[in-house]
Amino acid sequence: MARYSLLVKKTMNETKNAVNAQTDLNVVDAGIINTLWTKSDIEGARKLIQNPYIIYNLIQNNPINNAHELKCFYAMHALLLMLIDDECTDILNQMSEDSINMLKQCLTIAKKHPHPNIKDIEKVLKERSVAKYAKNVHDRWINENMIKSLNVSKNVHYLWDKANTELQKWFDIVAVFKRADIEKVSETTKTTDVAQKPIVSIQNVELWTIDELAKKLGHKSKHSFEVKKCELIKRNPNRADEIQGWFVRSTTKRSPLLFQAIYFKELQDLFARKNKTNKKLASKNRQTLVDMKAFETYIEALQTLCKQTIDALEIADKDYKKSIQAATSAKPHERGKLLQDAITANDNATKYRATLDDYKARLDNATQLLQERQRAIAALAEIDKKMSKTLHEFNQNQK
Repeated sequence: MARYSLLVKKTMNETKNAVNAQTDLNVVDAGIINTLWTKSDIEGARKLIQNPYIIYNLIQNNPINNAHELKCFYAMHALLLMLIDDECTDILNQMSEDSINMLKQCLTIAKKHPHPNIKDIEKVLKERSVAKYAKNVHDRWINENMIKSLNVSKNVHYLWDKANTELQKWFDIVAVFKRADIEKVSETTKTTDVAQKPIVSIQNVELWTIDELAKKLGHKSKHSFEVKKCELIKRNPNRADEIQGWFVRSTTKRSPLLFQAIYFKELQDLFARKNKTNKKLASKNRQTLVDMKAFETYIEALQTLCKQTIDALEIADKDYKKSIQAATSAKPHERGKLLQDAITANDNATKYRATLDDYKARLDNATQLLQERQRAIAALAEIDKKMSKTLHEFNQNQK
Protein backbone atom coordinates (compact mmCIF):
# COMPACT_ATOMS: atom_id res chain seq x y z
CA MET A 1 0.00 0.00 0.00
CA ALA A 2 2.87 2.33 0.88
CA ARG A 3 4.56 1.45 -2.39
CA TYR A 4 1.32 2.28 -4.28
CA SER A 5 1.05 5.66 -2.52
CA LEU A 6 4.62 6.52 -3.49
CA LEU A 7 3.90 5.56 -7.11
CA VAL A 8 0.78 7.78 -7.20
CA LYS A 9 2.70 10.67 -5.66
CA LYS A 10 5.55 10.22 -8.15
CA THR A 11 3.09 10.18 -11.09
CA MET A 12 1.36 13.34 -9.83
CA ASN A 13 4.70 15.14 -9.46
CA GLU A 14 5.79 14.09 -12.97
CA THR A 15 2.47 15.35 -14.40
CA LYS A 16 2.78 18.63 -12.52
CA ASN A 17 6.37 19.07 -13.76
CA ALA A 18 5.30 18.33 -17.33
CA VAL A 19 2.50 20.92 -17.12
CA ASN A 20 4.88 23.51 -15.68
CA ALA A 21 7.46 22.74 -18.38
CA GLN A 22 4.82 23.17 -21.12
CA THR A 23 3.62 26.41 -19.55
CA ASP A 24 7.21 27.67 -19.46
CA LEU A 25 7.56 26.77 -23.14
CA ASN A 26 4.32 28.60 -23.97
CA VAL A 27 5.56 31.71 -22.19
CA VAL A 28 8.93 31.62 -23.95
CA ASP A 29 7.30 31.26 -27.38
CA ALA A 30 4.90 34.14 -26.72
CA GLY A 31 7.58 36.45 -25.32
CA ILE A 32 10.28 35.67 -27.87
CA ILE A 33 8.66 37.77 -30.63
CA ASN A 34 9.02 40.95 -28.59
CA THR A 35 12.60 39.98 -27.70
CA LEU A 36 13.47 39.61 -31.39
CA TRP A 37 11.80 42.97 -32.09
CA THR A 38 13.54 44.93 -29.33
CA LYS A 39 16.95 43.47 -30.25
CA SER A 40 16.32 43.88 -34.02
CA ASP A 41 17.36 40.24 -34.38
CA ILE A 42 16.69 39.77 -38.11
CA GLU A 43 18.46 36.40 -38.24
CA GLY A 44 16.33 35.17 -35.35
CA ALA A 45 13.16 36.34 -37.12
CA ARG A 46 14.33 34.58 -40.28
CA LYS A 47 14.82 31.28 -38.43
CA LEU A 48 11.45 31.56 -36.69
CA ILE A 49 9.49 32.16 -39.88
CA GLN A 50 11.17 29.10 -41.37
CA ASN A 51 9.69 27.15 -38.46
CA PRO A 52 6.05 28.34 -38.62
CA TYR A 53 4.72 25.52 -36.43
CA ILE A 54 5.44 27.65 -33.35
CA ILE A 55 3.70 30.67 -34.89
CA TYR A 56 0.61 28.64 -35.85
CA ASN A 57 -0.52 28.07 -32.25
CA LEU A 58 0.54 31.50 -31.03
CA ILE A 59 -1.66 33.50 -33.38
CA GLN A 60 -5.03 31.82 -32.95
CA ASN A 61 -7.57 30.83 -30.33
CA ASN A 62 -7.88 27.12 -30.88
CA PRO A 63 -8.21 25.02 -27.72
CA ILE A 64 -7.96 21.70 -29.61
CA ASN A 65 -4.36 20.44 -29.75
CA ASN A 66 -3.18 23.95 -28.96
CA ALA A 67 0.08 23.94 -26.99
CA HIS A 68 0.04 27.68 -26.32
CA GLU A 69 -2.05 29.12 -23.52
CA LEU A 70 -0.30 32.49 -23.74
CA LYS A 71 -0.96 34.11 -27.12
CA CYS A 72 0.77 36.58 -29.39
CA PHE A 73 -1.88 37.14 -32.08
CA TYR A 74 0.22 39.59 -34.09
CA ALA A 75 3.43 37.53 -34.07
CA MET A 76 3.28 37.01 -37.86
CA HIS A 77 2.75 40.73 -38.53
CA ALA A 78 5.74 41.61 -36.33
CA LEU A 79 8.05 39.04 -37.96
CA LEU A 80 7.19 40.21 -41.48
CA LEU A 81 7.87 43.83 -40.48
CA MET A 82 11.33 42.73 -39.33
CA LEU A 83 11.94 40.93 -42.64
CA ILE A 84 10.76 43.83 -44.80
CA ASP A 85 14.09 44.02 -46.69
CA ASP A 86 14.43 40.26 -47.25
CA GLU A 87 13.59 38.45 -50.48
CA CYS A 88 10.62 36.17 -49.78
CA THR A 89 11.74 33.53 -52.28
CA ASP A 90 15.18 33.25 -50.65
CA ILE A 91 13.58 32.27 -47.36
CA LEU A 92 11.01 29.97 -49.00
CA ASN A 93 13.72 28.13 -50.93
CA GLN A 94 15.28 27.12 -47.60
CA MET A 95 12.01 25.67 -46.23
CA SER A 96 10.46 22.22 -46.62
CA GLU A 97 7.15 21.79 -48.43
CA ASP A 98 5.43 21.01 -45.12
CA SER A 99 6.80 24.20 -43.56
CA ILE A 100 5.64 26.26 -46.55
CA ASN A 101 2.15 24.77 -46.28
CA MET A 102 2.11 25.60 -42.57
CA LEU A 103 3.29 29.15 -43.37
CA LYS A 104 0.35 29.47 -45.80
CA GLN A 105 -2.01 28.58 -42.96
CA CYS A 106 -0.34 31.09 -40.65
CA LEU A 107 -0.63 33.86 -43.25
CA THR A 108 -4.32 33.03 -43.79
CA ILE A 109 -4.99 33.21 -40.04
CA ALA A 110 -3.00 36.45 -39.65
CA LYS A 111 -4.94 38.14 -42.50
CA LYS A 112 -8.17 37.65 -40.53
CA HIS A 113 -6.94 39.56 -37.48
CA PRO A 114 -8.42 43.07 -37.18
CA HIS A 115 -6.48 46.24 -36.44
CA PRO A 116 -5.30 45.93 -32.80
CA ASN A 117 -7.41 48.09 -30.50
CA ILE A 118 -4.93 50.41 -28.79
CA LYS A 119 -7.46 51.35 -26.11
CA ASP A 120 -7.84 47.72 -25.00
CA ILE A 121 -4.09 47.11 -25.22
CA GLU A 122 -3.27 50.09 -23.02
CA LYS A 123 -5.92 49.04 -20.51
CA VAL A 124 -4.57 45.48 -20.15
CA LEU A 125 -0.98 46.73 -20.12
CA LYS A 126 -1.85 48.97 -17.19
CA GLU A 127 -3.44 46.05 -15.33
CA ARG A 128 -0.48 43.80 -16.08
CA SER A 129 2.02 46.44 -14.99
CA VAL A 130 0.43 46.42 -11.53
CA ALA A 131 0.27 42.61 -11.44
CA LYS A 132 3.99 42.21 -12.30
CA TYR A 133 4.82 42.77 -8.62
CA ALA A 134 3.09 39.50 -7.66
CA LYS A 135 4.87 37.52 -4.97
CA ASN A 136 4.76 34.23 -6.89
CA VAL A 137 7.90 34.15 -9.07
CA HIS A 138 6.38 31.92 -11.75
CA ASP A 139 3.22 34.05 -12.02
CA ARG A 140 5.36 37.17 -12.21
CA TRP A 141 7.40 35.64 -15.05
CA ILE A 142 4.25 34.73 -17.00
CA ASN A 143 2.88 38.22 -16.45
CA GLU A 144 6.07 39.87 -17.70
CA ASN A 145 5.92 37.83 -20.90
CA MET A 146 2.24 38.68 -21.30
CA ILE A 147 3.35 42.33 -21.26
CA LYS A 148 5.87 41.52 -24.00
CA SER A 149 3.11 39.94 -26.08
CA LEU A 150 0.90 43.02 -25.61
CA ASN A 151 3.81 45.26 -26.67
CA VAL A 152 4.02 43.31 -29.93
CA SER A 153 0.34 44.12 -30.58
CA LYS A 154 1.02 47.76 -29.70
CA ASN A 155 3.94 47.99 -32.15
CA VAL A 156 1.87 46.38 -34.90
CA HIS A 157 -0.96 48.84 -34.20
CA TYR A 158 1.28 51.82 -35.01
CA LEU A 159 2.67 50.12 -38.16
CA TRP A 160 -0.60 48.53 -39.27
CA ASP A 161 -0.55 49.65 -42.92
CA LYS A 162 3.03 48.48 -43.44
CA ALA A 163 2.33 45.19 -41.65
CA ASN A 164 -0.71 44.52 -43.87
CA THR A 165 1.26 45.35 -47.01
CA GLU A 166 3.98 42.86 -46.04
CA LEU A 167 1.38 40.26 -45.08
CA GLN A 168 -0.33 40.57 -48.46
CA LYS A 169 3.04 40.43 -50.25
CA TRP A 170 4.01 37.17 -48.57
CA PHE A 171 0.52 35.75 -49.03
CA ASP A 172 0.59 36.45 -52.79
CA ILE A 173 4.12 35.12 -53.31
CA VAL A 174 3.66 31.95 -51.26
CA ALA A 175 0.47 31.21 -53.22
CA VAL A 176 2.37 30.99 -56.53
CA PHE A 177 5.80 29.96 -55.23
CA LYS A 178 7.82 27.37 -57.18
CA ARG A 179 11.00 26.06 -55.66
CA ALA A 180 14.25 26.79 -57.50
CA ASP A 181 16.55 23.94 -58.55
CA ILE A 182 18.43 23.35 -55.25
CA GLU A 183 21.54 21.80 -56.86
CA LYS A 184 21.88 24.65 -59.33
CA VAL A 185 21.39 27.25 -56.59
CA SER A 186 24.02 25.48 -54.48
CA GLU A 187 26.57 25.51 -57.34
CA THR A 188 25.89 29.20 -58.04
CA THR A 189 26.28 30.08 -54.36
CA LYS A 190 29.59 28.23 -54.14
CA THR A 191 30.97 30.05 -57.19
CA THR A 192 29.85 33.45 -55.87
CA ASP A 193 31.11 32.88 -52.33
CA VAL A 194 34.53 31.64 -53.47
CA ALA A 195 35.07 34.53 -55.86
CA GLN A 196 33.83 37.17 -53.36
CA LYS A 197 33.90 39.73 -56.20
CA PRO A 198 31.05 41.76 -57.70
CA ILE A 199 29.49 40.03 -60.71
CA VAL A 200 29.56 43.39 -62.48
CA SER A 201 33.34 43.40 -62.69
CA ILE A 202 33.56 39.71 -63.65
CA GLN A 203 30.87 39.54 -66.31
CA ASN A 204 30.86 43.21 -67.31
CA VAL A 205 27.09 43.27 -67.86
CA GLU A 206 24.51 45.91 -67.08
CA LEU A 207 22.53 45.12 -63.92
CA TRP A 208 19.23 46.62 -62.77
CA THR A 209 17.63 46.61 -59.34
CA ILE A 210 14.26 44.86 -59.04
CA ASP A 211 12.60 48.27 -58.57
CA GLU A 212 14.09 49.50 -61.87
CA LEU A 213 13.04 46.31 -63.67
CA ALA A 214 9.49 46.52 -62.27
CA LYS A 215 9.14 50.10 -63.58
CA LYS A 216 10.50 49.19 -67.04
CA LEU A 217 7.96 46.35 -67.26
CA GLY A 218 5.13 48.66 -66.22
CA HIS A 219 4.46 47.14 -62.79
CA LYS A 220 3.21 49.44 -60.04
CA SER A 221 5.61 48.09 -57.41
CA LYS A 222 8.39 45.61 -56.65
CA HIS A 223 5.81 43.51 -54.80
CA SER A 224 3.58 43.35 -57.87
CA PHE A 225 6.50 42.26 -60.04
CA GLU A 226 7.61 39.54 -57.58
CA VAL A 227 4.12 38.03 -57.59
CA LYS A 228 3.96 38.09 -61.41
CA LYS A 229 7.45 36.60 -61.64
CA CYS A 230 6.41 33.66 -59.43
CA GLU A 231 3.30 33.16 -61.59
CA LEU A 232 5.47 33.26 -64.72
CA ILE A 233 7.83 30.58 -63.36
CA LYS A 234 4.88 28.43 -62.29
CA ARG A 235 3.42 28.60 -65.82
CA ASN A 236 6.80 27.83 -67.42
CA PRO A 237 8.28 25.03 -65.25
CA ASN A 238 10.59 23.90 -68.06
CA ARG A 239 12.25 27.36 -68.06
CA ALA A 240 12.16 27.94 -64.29
CA ASP A 241 15.92 27.50 -63.75
CA GLU A 242 16.71 29.62 -66.82
CA ILE A 243 14.52 32.52 -65.62
CA GLN A 244 15.97 32.29 -62.09
CA GLY A 245 19.45 32.49 -63.66
CA TRP A 246 18.67 35.94 -65.10
CA PHE A 247 18.71 37.25 -61.53
CA VAL A 248 22.04 37.45 -59.69
CA ARG A 249 23.58 38.99 -56.58
CA SER A 250 26.35 41.57 -56.75
CA THR A 251 28.39 40.13 -53.86
CA THR A 252 27.13 37.68 -51.23
CA LYS A 253 23.97 35.63 -50.90
CA ARG A 254 22.48 38.28 -48.58
CA SER A 255 22.91 41.18 -51.03
CA PRO A 256 19.82 42.27 -53.06
CA LEU A 257 18.88 40.45 -56.25
CA LEU A 258 19.79 42.19 -59.51
CA PHE A 259 18.54 41.56 -63.04
CA GLN A 260 20.90 41.10 -65.99
CA ALA A 261 19.68 43.65 -68.53
CA ILE A 262 20.67 41.48 -71.53
CA TYR A 263 17.68 39.25 -70.78
CA PHE A 264 15.14 42.09 -70.62
CA LYS A 265 13.67 41.53 -74.11
CA GLU A 266 13.22 37.83 -73.42
CA LEU A 267 11.50 38.47 -70.08
CA GLN A 268 9.34 41.16 -71.67
CA ASP A 269 8.25 38.71 -74.39
CA LEU A 270 7.32 36.11 -71.77
CA PHE A 271 5.12 38.61 -69.94
CA ALA A 272 3.60 39.80 -73.25
CA ARG A 273 2.72 36.21 -74.22
CA LYS A 274 0.97 35.78 -70.88
CA ASN A 275 -1.02 39.01 -71.34
CA LYS A 276 -2.28 37.87 -74.75
CA THR A 277 -3.47 34.60 -73.19
CA ASN A 278 -5.24 36.54 -70.43
CA LYS A 279 -7.04 38.74 -72.99
CA LYS A 280 -8.32 35.65 -74.85
CA LEU A 281 -9.54 34.13 -71.59
CA ALA A 282 -11.19 37.40 -70.60
CA SER A 283 -13.08 37.59 -73.90
CA LYS A 284 -14.40 34.04 -73.33
CA ASN A 285 -15.41 34.75 -69.74
CA ARG A 286 -16.90 38.22 -69.83
CA GLN A 287 -19.86 37.23 -67.67
CA THR A 288 -18.34 36.73 -64.24
CA LEU A 289 -20.03 36.71 -60.85
CA VAL A 290 -18.76 38.83 -57.98
CA ASP A 291 -18.10 36.95 -54.74
CA MET A 292 -20.82 38.78 -52.81
CA LYS A 293 -19.94 37.11 -49.51
CA ALA A 294 -16.40 38.44 -49.84
CA PHE A 295 -17.71 41.91 -50.75
CA GLU A 296 -20.04 41.97 -47.75
CA THR A 297 -17.15 40.86 -45.52
CA TYR A 298 -15.11 43.71 -47.02
CA ILE A 299 -17.81 46.22 -46.02
CA GLU A 300 -18.00 44.76 -42.50
CA ALA A 301 -14.21 44.99 -42.19
CA LEU A 302 -14.29 48.65 -43.25
CA GLN A 303 -17.00 49.38 -40.68
CA THR A 304 -14.85 47.75 -37.96
CA LEU A 305 -11.77 49.67 -39.07
CA CYS A 306 -13.70 52.96 -38.99
CA LYS A 307 -14.88 52.26 -35.44
CA GLN A 308 -11.36 51.32 -34.25
CA THR A 309 -9.83 54.39 -35.90
CA ILE A 310 -12.47 56.65 -34.31
CA ASP A 311 -11.55 55.17 -30.91
CA ALA A 312 -7.85 55.75 -31.56
CA LEU A 313 -8.58 59.32 -32.72
CA GLU A 314 -10.52 60.05 -29.53
CA ILE A 315 -7.64 58.78 -27.39
CA ALA A 316 -5.13 60.91 -29.32
CA ASP A 317 -7.36 64.00 -28.89
CA LYS A 318 -7.69 63.35 -25.16
CA ASP A 319 -3.91 62.89 -24.83
CA TYR A 320 -3.37 66.18 -26.66
CA LYS A 321 -5.80 68.12 -24.45
CA LYS A 322 -4.39 66.52 -21.31
CA SER A 323 -0.79 67.47 -22.25
CA ILE A 324 -1.75 71.04 -23.19
CA GLN A 325 -3.72 71.50 -19.98
CA ALA A 326 -0.85 70.13 -17.90
CA ALA A 327 1.65 72.39 -19.71
CA THR A 328 -0.31 75.56 -18.91
CA SER A 329 0.03 74.98 -15.16
CA ALA A 330 3.47 73.29 -15.20
CA LYS A 331 6.77 74.81 -14.20
CA PRO A 332 8.93 76.16 -17.07
CA HIS A 333 11.41 73.26 -16.98
CA GLU A 334 8.51 70.74 -17.17
CA ARG A 335 6.75 72.31 -20.15
CA GLY A 336 9.15 71.03 -22.81
CA LYS A 337 8.28 67.36 -22.36
CA LEU A 338 4.56 68.07 -21.99
CA LEU A 339 4.53 70.15 -25.17
CA GLN A 340 6.44 67.43 -27.00
CA ASP A 341 3.83 64.91 -25.79
CA ALA A 342 1.12 67.25 -27.12
CA ILE A 343 2.86 67.43 -30.51
CA THR A 344 3.14 63.63 -30.67
CA ALA A 345 -0.54 63.24 -29.74
CA ASN A 346 -1.49 65.83 -32.36
CA ASP A 347 0.58 64.02 -35.02
CA ASN A 348 -1.21 60.77 -34.10
CA ALA A 349 -4.58 62.51 -34.30
CA THR A 350 -3.70 63.89 -37.76
CA LYS A 351 -2.64 60.41 -38.91
CA TYR A 352 -5.81 58.77 -37.57
CA ARG A 353 -8.00 61.47 -39.14
CA ALA A 354 -6.41 60.84 -42.57
CA THR A 355 -6.79 57.08 -42.11
CA LEU A 356 -10.42 57.49 -41.04
CA ASP A 357 -11.18 59.68 -44.09
CA ASP A 358 -9.67 57.00 -46.32
CA TYR A 359 -11.69 54.20 -44.69
CA LYS A 360 -14.90 56.26 -44.88
CA ALA A 361 -14.33 57.02 -48.56
CA ARG A 362 -13.81 53.32 -49.28
CA LEU A 363 -16.88 52.42 -47.25
CA ASP A 364 -19.04 55.02 -49.04
CA ASN A 365 -17.84 53.73 -52.41
CA ALA A 366 -18.46 50.08 -51.47
CA THR A 367 -21.95 50.88 -50.11
CA GLN A 368 -22.80 52.84 -53.27
CA LEU A 369 -21.64 49.94 -55.48
CA LEU A 370 -23.79 47.52 -53.49
CA GLN A 371 -26.83 49.79 -53.83
CA GLU A 372 -26.22 50.16 -57.60
CA ARG A 373 -26.03 46.39 -57.92
CA GLN A 374 -29.30 45.96 -56.04
CA ARG A 375 -30.97 48.52 -58.32
CA ALA A 376 -29.54 46.76 -61.39
CA ILE A 377 -30.85 43.38 -60.18
CA ALA A 378 -34.29 44.91 -59.61
CA ALA A 379 -34.24 46.48 -63.10
CA LEU A 380 -33.12 43.16 -64.64
CA ALA A 381 -35.97 41.34 -62.87
CA GLU A 382 -38.44 43.87 -64.31
CA ILE A 383 -37.04 43.35 -67.82
CA ASP A 384 -37.22 39.56 -67.41
CA LYS A 385 -40.86 39.96 -66.35
CA LYS A 386 -41.66 42.00 -69.49
CA MET A 387 -39.84 39.48 -71.72
CA SER A 388 -41.80 36.63 -70.14
CA LYS A 389 -45.05 38.53 -70.71
CA THR A 390 -44.14 39.17 -74.37
CA LEU A 391 -43.44 35.47 -74.96
CA HIS A 392 -46.67 34.49 -73.22
CA GLU A 393 -48.73 36.86 -75.45
CA PHE A 394 -47.01 35.51 -78.53
CA ASN A 395 -47.77 31.91 -77.56
CA GLN A 396 -51.41 32.82 -76.88
CA ASN A 397 -51.77 34.33 -80.36
CA GLN A 398 -50.34 31.18 -81.98
CA LYS A 399 -53.10 28.99 -80.57
